[in-house]
Amino acid sequence: MLNKYIAIGNLTTDPNVKKIKDTSLCTFSLAINNPIKKEDVCFIDVETWGKVADSCEKYLSKGSKILMEGRLKYSCWESKDGSKKCKVSCVADYVQFMSTKESEASRPAKQEASSDSEDSSAEVDQEEEDELSGIPF
Repeated sequence: MLNKYIAIGNLTTDPNVKKIKDTSLCTFSLAINNPIKKEDVCFIDVETWGKVADSCEKYLSKGSKILMEGRLKYSCWESKDGSKKCKVSCVADYVQFMSTKESEASRPAKQEASSDSEDSSAEVDQEEEDELSGIPF
């Protein structure tokens, strides 16, 4: 059997970290936008453990964009009023930071630097086109 879940989304909360014995547990909620129907958003609770949890605590905050891979987990419990509650969440084994606290703070400087490199690469592309224009393909 296979239980693999991959998603890209934005954190709706700051990461919450708890120490359990000798390891860390980091939880947060992720909003996943539907690219076709913009008003359709899927929210999923995420948990990470160990070194991944420590990195999420250090580098992520509300609004950060991530790519995560993990497995889905189905949990049920009894609420205070005695009713049965269930939910699906994700246990993420891998989290790639697509935007972090540091990158958002320094984003304008990076955009200026990248626009300079885009201009120079456009000049190189034009030179390559001129050299290749005489070759019959």
